[in-house]
Amino acid sequence: MDILIKIQVFLLDQLVPFVILLGLLIFVHELGHFLVAKFCKVRVEVFSLGFGKKIFQFTKGSTIYCISLIPLGGYVKMFGDDPTSSIPPEERAVSFSHKNVFQRIAIVLAGPLMNFAFAIVLFAGVGLNGEKTIGPQLGDIESGSAAARAGFQAGDKVIRINGQPMSTWKEVKTAIEKSFGQELRFEVERGTYRTDESATSQVISVLPQKSKNPDVLQLEEEVYDIEGLSPFSQTSTIGIANNTSPAFLAGLRSLDQIVNINNVEIKTWQDVRGFLQAQQGLNEFKIRIKREIDDAPEQTLEFVVPGLASVDELGIEPSSLYISQLSKDMPAMAAGFRRGDKVLAINDQPIEKWQQVLETVNSFKAQEGPLKFSLRRDGADLHLSVVPKENTIMTEQGQEETRHQVGIGPAIFHAVTNPVVFRTPGFFKSLTFGWQQTVDWTKTIVISFYKMLQNKVSPKNIGGIFTIGQVASETFKLGLSPYLKIMAVISINLFIINLLPIPILDGGHLVFFLLEALRGAPLSIKKMEVAQQIGMIILISLMAFALFNDISRIW
Repeated sequence: MDILIKIQVFLLDQLVPFVILLGLLIFVHELGHFLVAKFCKVRVEVFSLGFGKKIFQFTKGSTIYCISLIPLGGYVKMFGDDPTSSIPPEERAVSFSHKNVFQRIAIVLAGPLMNFAFAIVLFAGVGLNGEKTIGPQLGDIESGSAAARAGFQAGDKVIRINGQPMSTWKEVKTAIEKSFGQELRFEVERGTYRTDESATSQVISVLPQKSKNPDVLQLEEEVYDIEGLSPFSQTSTIGIANNTSPAFLAGLRSLDQIVNINNVEIKTWQDVRGFLQAQQGLNEFKIRIKREIDDAPEQTLEFVVPGLASVDELGIEPSSLYISQLSKDMPAMAAGFRRGDKVLAINDQPIEKWQQVLETVNSFKAQEGPLKFSLRRDGADLHLSVVPKENTIMTEQGQEETRHQVGIGPAIFHAVTNPVVFRTPGFFKSLTFGWQQTVDWTKTIVISFYKMLQNKVSPKNIGGIFTIGQVASETFKLGLSPYLKIMAVISINLFIINLLPIPILDGGHLVFFLLEALRGAPLSIKKMEVAQQIGMIILISLMAFALFNDISRIW
């Protein structure tokens, strides 16, 4: 019975989303070839989803429609598509190779273009259904940053920039990047914790500055930015440095995540601080937390703490300097580091933010000796020495870097302060949204290929069939909009890949036909056969490389 349940779960969670996604994209692509071939009066002999042995088929007119065993592609078999075959004069009117070169270009181009058009429809569906996205409310503002100096505060909600209404963070980010060095006038709403009562409107003028573009998938090396302005807040994971504090005595521990206080949902550190300040005068608080202990199942616990006016009096603090992850077979674990330790200093230099830890470790020089970490554990200070290890890692920008590491990770987790649901108002607006999203994603994917050629993005980011299956399953669980969105992105990938000038792909055939149009005569059969063989080798190599990347990630 357990085996049957596992098979059922696998089918519903993994296989079904993958088959629906890949099947639709293949069907749409081949339908493009099929429809234009029919329009040009070419006889279509086979329309197949998949390759290999046919497991289901029926015949209508002169065409066999079938589903084949290997679901990794599809094909449309057209009469006369083999230029070496002899076609009787009476059947040349329905032969692919006897159509003029522009008709053949149209038939080949139709498949990729259908994938592009399908992406527009899918994104339009996302717009109509609604998509959860980042709202225009500010998260944590780093002290001393340009945003802090300008007067922004955590929790401010951006209402307008230079008079233009802002409804999502993407609109805020775009307005800043396209400021071209001109001063921006922000209208923000600033109020009390989770209420519009006593909310005030503030006007903040700030001049964005050029900075290095953190997004490697853009062509611009520099963009306009306001340092410290972000929609992300640190989550409500806490640290407790003092074992005599009211929080510790009540039962709270470092790395606990507060999920609600007095039955009010808590997500971020801003929520914790704001709630305690807003509820001054209460005798006690009921705090519910989530706690992870090593490999044990996550626990949900509730504690009663005194009604103190601030997080400082309670004895809790942000967890950003606490260790939450220890990598096996790395120096820190061997040296005795533990989960929940707080990093106080390295080589007697006080640590105020985790970036200092990363920079100090990465700049390690063997001749200077081990790094001396000062830690706090269970209220007591201790000192451990560790020698970093050199590792090659993949950065968030998709690049490979060699860095020194000790094998520790901080309890820095971020959440969006106030997510919103974006929905397009009406059918025609959704098509406009779909077009813009498709164009934007096409640019991003083309740039990613270009950056790979420049070696600025690692080719290890290329995924194969297992990666597609994984993202199909994960987005299917998240809901309709995420699933449609990833389907649209993969459809755009198919549009671009099929247009690559590799013989055997649609792009390779287009090159042959364009050369024929320019020369006035087709290439010789021998040259096309050699090109097809080279194309097959290139395609198999790319598929093998993608498969290798998939297996490496799983392993």
